[in-house]
Amino acid sequence: MDSWTWLGFYTVIPGGDEVERKAGGGAVPVDLRPREAFEREHIEGAINVPAAEILADPTVCERAVRAAFPEAKAVTLYLEGNPGEALLYDVAGRLEGQRKIAVFIYPGGLADWKVLKKPLYSTE
Repeated sequence: MDSWTWLGFYTVIPGGDEVERKAGGGAVPVDLRPREAFEREHIEGAINVPAAEILADPTVCERAVRAAFPEAKAVTLYLEGNPGEALLYDVAGRLEGQRKIAVFIYPGGLADWKVLKKPLYSTE
């Protein structure tokens, strides 16, 4: 398992292989898209906490993660994967300093995940 030192800022993850490696070490993928999009397709093991909810109350993310994965060490935030997606960085910024959980961001998001032909899951 990875060990993360909480430094109070987020770290960018360059690709899907690293997302999987981090997940294996306790980083929960958090899909920031609306619920309907999450239900259609998402990364394995991901939970859905829409960005708007986190921006309104950053503690909602930790509560959702802890409810699903009480021992989580980190979260990996992702969206569709448009380059420079400002919303992703806004959410990561709001989570800075929240408790003792490391924050990773995956700017490539689902677009990169699909290019890598990684499996997608649905709850529909």
